[in-house]
Amino acid sequence: MDALPENAIAVYAAIIASFSAIAGIVAAVAAWRSAKAANTLAKTQAEREKRNLELTLARLAQEIMSKAKSLNRLCDEVKLQYESLAGFTGGVGGGRHKLFTERIEENRNEISQIIRAVEEASLSGTTVEEMTAEQIEAMLLTCTMKREELMELASVLAGEKSELQSQLNM
Repeated sequence: MDALPENAIAVYAAIIASFSAIAGIVAAVAAWRSAKAANTLAKTQAEREKRNLELTLARLAQEIMSKAKSLNRLCDEVKLQYESLAGFTGGVGGGRHKLFTERIEENRNEISQIIRAVEEASLSGTTVEEMTAEQIEAMLLTCTMKREELMELASVLAGEKSELQSQLNM
């Protein structure tokens, strides 16, 4: 076998080096495109998560407002039952009648305060679209706590209504 001339070895080495450089460039472009795609995917995922938070917040706020309306109606019903009971027992205008009427008004005030707190949280000077996911999560926490307060109040009022109904049926 004949030995390769020295310049042929240098040419082969240069060709191999060129292919390696091209392969390196192709790998770098592929890595850049992959990083760009991953970044776009992460951005899209973050936007989707934020949109889900926005929708959850909107549903929760709607639920709170709906529950507040039904609780105001329940306050009306309980107040009417107190009025009826006071009328049957001759206690209209008495101390017990005033106490029950004041308690209903306190319940209404509590409902109004909860509604105000939810509105203040949602009208904090920026729109939901402008808020960060963390700000929306904080608002969700506030609204969730206010919903729980409404649920407790609903339970108390339902108990009062049931008790009054049984007293009126005697």
